[in-house]
Amino acid sequence: MPAPQMTKKGRLLFSFFLGLALFLSLTYNNCAKMDSKGADNPSLGGGGGGGGGSIPAGLNWFNTKVKPVFQSNCVGCHTNTVNGGTRIFDYVTMKAMLNGASSISNNLILKTSGQINHGVGGNRCSLGLAFTPCKEIAEWWTAEYGAGGGGGGGPPIVASPIANGEIKQVLSYGKITGVAARLGNLNETVTVSIYLDGAMGTGIAVAVGVPANLLFLDSSSPYDGFHKFEIQLPDSALNGRLHDLYAYATSSTGTIAIGTPFTFLAYRRVAQASFNSFTLNCGACHIWKANQGNSTIAEYSAAFDTLGRPAKADGATATNNVFFIKASGGMSHAGGNQCGNISGGCGSISNWWTAEFGNALYPSSRIR
Repeated sequence: MPAPQMTKKGRLLFSFFLGLALFLSLTYNNCAKMDSKGADNPSLGGGGGGGGGSIPAGLNWFNTKVKPVFQSNCVGCHTNTVNGGTRIFDYVTMKAMLNGASSISNNLILKTSGQINHGVGGNRCSLGLAFTPCKEIAEWWTAEYGAGGGGGGGPPIVASPIANGEIKQVLSYGKITGVAARLGNLNETVTVSIYLDGAMGTGIAVAVGVPANLLFLDSSSPYDGFHKFEIQLPDSALNGRLHDLYAYATSSTGTIAIGTPFTFLAYRRVAQASFNSFTLNCGACHIWKANQGNSTIAEYSAAFDTLGRPAKADGATATNNVFFIKASGGMSHAGGNQCGNISGGCGSISNWWTAEFGNALYPSSRIR
């Protein structure tokens, strides 16, 4: 029996459905390829399941700018077994600490610069906030929140019609540094008054009417320029005990409290002769000279501040202080172990610490 012949109408329908099937097959394959590329390359958009989009600016800044600085400057202490651990290399943990009102007023930069307790780390930004590692932290804050944003929901700096400012730090020997300006008129020089252990009218006047006109370098700060002040505390406040500072800024429009109270503890410098009794070969990197026999007060003070971190009240000893630990190569130190280059070895540093801080009147804990 002969095979049935397809009618002309049947042939037309067969061709139509065959073409439709081919079209749908090609369309599906192309879409699948696009989805696959989108998943592997976020810049193409799409990407089933995993989503697309570029790395957030803040995360990228941390990974490329901040984390490498931490890795090159902080591994002396921040290891799996010593002091601060490795949490400083974790973006989520560090971003939580980045919370604060501005790029130079947040918990991370305050800790890094020693303005809040940082253990043996002390002030890692001794050259100023415009230098590594505080420079990268401040820039990271801006990358996360914008030049006028408020980190972690904190408010941006709002220009007071009178003046703005803050105490930045108190060094181990009692030198106060801070900034103050009338942000609405930066050409006007603001003066600062400091009172100890009480507000104006009740506290002890430490300084009155000191101009904030020293150079402060921090391009991310509204105080960048000649808006810094420095004030040395009297010996009566340098007893290793907790004290509070109350600061006030005065402009042509009035007087206002700025960032107070500020809690600190500091010590008297009493053993420059002990520092002068041994020699160091540190002049290539540090402010102090190779021969301490004729050290200036500035050189001695810079060394003292390192010797005094952490404070005796925070558990420091003759062999557990930044100066000794660095000199003996026990933490990140470009100069390595220098004990062999010190007359008397690192024991000379221990003797110097004892001469400075061994006074039994200095408490070994944070008390008032």
